[in-house]
Amino acid sequence: MTAPGRRQALFAVVTVAMVLAVLALGSRSHPTRVELARAPGPAGDEVAARRRPDSIIYVNVLEHVPDDEGELRAVHRALAPGGRVFIFVPAFRWLYGGFDRRVAHVRRYTRPELEGKCAAAGFHVLKSVYFDLAGVAPWWIKYRLLKSDSMEPGLVKLYDRCFVPLVKVAERVVPPPLGKNVLLVAEKG
Repeated sequence: MTAPGRRQALFAVVTVAMVLAVLALGSRSHPTRVELARAPGPAGDEVAARRRPDSIIYVNVLEHVPDDEGELRAVHRALAPGGRVFIFVPAFRWLYGGFDRRVAHVRRYTRPELEGKCAAAGFHVLKSVYFDLAGVAPWWIKYRLLKSDSMEPGLVKLYDRCFVPLVKVAERVVPPPLGKNVLLVAEKG
């Protein structure tokens, strides 16, 4: 299998693991691939015997993990040398509200906080940016000021279709000083 083929296969496996982790909302009844890799016994031995992945992707997952620092150390151990972790998480504690509680977010991150935790786990941070500056004010109003705990799928679809493409272009030209999310790419040394 070619390197891009391996990456696509791993992406599919990791995507399934991420969905299970989100559905479990922090419970240990649905272990992620990394948890299987560090688990004692046949499941952990089987995963450890395979080729180590060159990439692990966490999209809206790490904020659900109570021991995020332990999770990052486990990811570091699981990756092949030079492997990369891609992390997308919600930003800023002052945006934490009812919706975060409802979906079992343990925390929101700042860039320096996430960078520090990745560095402490042994990673070299290649890129770390805030994302979605335009979403900060609406999120704060809806989930902090109005104390909502629900997300309307129609509004999310409209925002993703109409605003996200514009925000992506603008944020490529001028990186935002803050945003609703943090995107980080780090490499195992």
